[in-house]
Amino acid sequence: GGAARHLGAAVERESAALASGAFEKHWTIIVEAERLARRLDLPLAVFCKSGKDRTGMAATLAAAAFCGEFGRDNEPAVLATANLLRAHGTRILICEKNTGRRRYAFNAFQREFLPAPFRPPPSTIEDLASSLIHRDMS
Repeated sequence: GGAARHLGAAVERESAALASGAFEKHWTIIVEAERLARRLDLPLAVFCKSGKDRTGMAATLAAAAFCGEFGRDNEPAVLATANLLRAHGTRILICEKNTGRRRYAFNAFQREFLPAPFRPPPSTIEDLASSLIHRDMS
């Protein structure tokens, strides 16, 4: 159905980007694969190597996309919901538990290299100096 068609279009965009040699992260393929899995009642797993902040960004985006499935299925609303979850949800509390600070372990420089929907709100990240100091103390 529609979810498979959206996933196919996302795969085609990714293939075209790879063929052109352009460095571009097409995050929509992740969202469309999750949407298709939900529609097929398949389990989802979201993780990164360390299971920390990048996982949190993906998990909040997935939760926001899930909420969007029930009435607000447009990108700005989904991203706004994801950022609310990132700033006030359980993922920021996990950061506080792990580090003693309600901040994700990204600084502004690192944040710019994440695909836009995976970027935490600026108020939830470290400044560059603090991130280096806390990284070296951990």
